[in-house]
Amino acid sequence: MKSAAEKFHQNEERKERSVLKRYLTDRSGLWNLFLHELTNIYNAEKTLAKSIPAMIHNTNADKLVALLIEMLGICKEHVMRLEKVFLLMGKKIPENEINDIESLSLSAEEIMKLTDDKIIRDAFMILAGLKIQSYKITSYAKLSSSAKTLSENEAQAILYKALNQEMDMDEKFSEIAEFFIVVAALGDEEIGENKGNEESALSKLSSNHN
Repeated sequence: MKSAAEKFHQNEERKERSVLKRYLTDRSGLWNLFLHELTNIYNAEKTLAKSIPAMIHNTNADKLVALLIEMLGICKEHVMRLEKVFLLMGKKIPENEINDIESLSLSAEEIMKLTDDKIIRDAFMILAGLKIQSYKITSYAKLSSSAKTLSENEAQAILYKALNQEMDMDEKFSEIAEFFIVVAALGDEEIGENKGNEESALSKLSSNHN
């Protein structure tokens, strides 16, 4: 017959095994989720790198063009950094897959076909940029946090740097969105509803802060 001490010891061992099993299961789940999110944002960055040049070509305001060019450069940097993270994880770089950013890129292409209105096009580009930044900030925040939990310190440093870049880019898009609204409002006040309103607003947006 087992003593009380032996029973206690066995119960403690059973509890430890249970905790260890749960930890390994949770860690495995987190690892799989991390790789899924990493693949998704990688393909999203590649999609953006292909679609942003068309957005630049169809944008009129100089300040917005410059911001999109900067955004394109960051996307290309992220693609290379994410490929490094895959190598750190011992994983193959994934093939292109449909991702959450695809619909925004398609919407941008559609709006370019539907209207020649300069104000509408630029306003949509700003809106698309803000939506893209919101998605990317959320993605990189989750990935950075997961990498830290998984003790993947080098990967976490790369992802955290990407997160900071995207937060900075989001601030720039927010600033230009606020300025765009002010410029459009001033155009309405100064010119009214005549056909020169759009050109006047765009001229102010292009020349301001240059």
